[in-house]
Amino acid sequence: MLQMARHLLPLLPMRKSLTCLLLIFFGGCEGRMHSTDYLTGGDGGVVPGDGGSAQATARAQFEKEIRPILDSGCAACHVTKGGSGPAFMAPDPDMYTTLKKWPMLVVPGKPNESRLYSFGISPSHSGPEFQPAEAGEVKEWILAEGNTQSEDPDAGSDPLPEPRSGAFFPSQGFNVIDLSALASNIEGATLAFSAEILERGLYLSQLKLTAGEHGLHVVHPLFVAWCPDPEPDPFDRFGAWSLVLSPGASVFLGSGNAALGHFRPGCKLSVEFKEIGSAH
Repeated sequence: MLQMARHLLPLLPMRKSLTCLLLIFFGGCEGRMHSTDYLTGGDGGVVPGDGGSAQATARAQFEKEIRPILDSGCAACHVTKGGSGPAFMAPDPDMYTTLKKWPMLVVPGKPNESRLYSFGISPSHSGPEFQPAEAGEVKEWILAEGNTQSEDPDAGSDPLPEPRSGAFFPSQGFNVIDLSALASNIEGATLAFSAEILERGLYLSQLKLTAGEHGLHVVHPLFVAWCPDPEPDPFDRFGAWSLVLSPGASVFLGSGNAALGHFRPGCKLSVEFKEIGSAH
């Protein structure tokens, strides 16, 4: 055995020769050398257990295993802003970054709290469900993302946008949210709507923003159900929405309607904004 190792040693790459020499005595090195080829390969590739960071490992896992799943099953609805679903796959600056920064979409280390996984396996999702093998790969990737937290505490999806209104119990019929406390110089700004609380879901109609005397600027309104934990609107239907209102002006949010299918009687409601302020 030792004689065979001496003959093999010059043929091996220098940085792996000692490892393989030892592995020859414990069952060979071929399987070990090919056990981590889900990375980019070549001398620039980062191999788990070979000095690479957890962040690089998780990203490479995404590129090889997760991106093809999303490209084939999710791209039709989730790439273009203003499309039929939230554009969490938009290349802005790249899909991986957009995906991880989308609110509540990927919660590192917690697949069941990640919208990408929970909605991907849900029959109620309007798009195609993940196949069992795909669901397993997505779950494993989100778990791997949990290992990146010690390297980058800010990794993963952004927390819920702020500022946010206080959570409240919506009333059947007409409701008005005073937005004045969410920013300076927006006194008199309101969000009004009519609510229909169903056994399974909340239907909002006549959603109308009204500016105060200094006008209003809002970006990305997001409705959140609190049951009791925060559950953002999974369709994030106003994710690409941004507008400026002149003093006293009003405008409907999109079509003026929104349905929150995950809302239940007894839940509270809040509205978040990525940005909100006066028009000046």
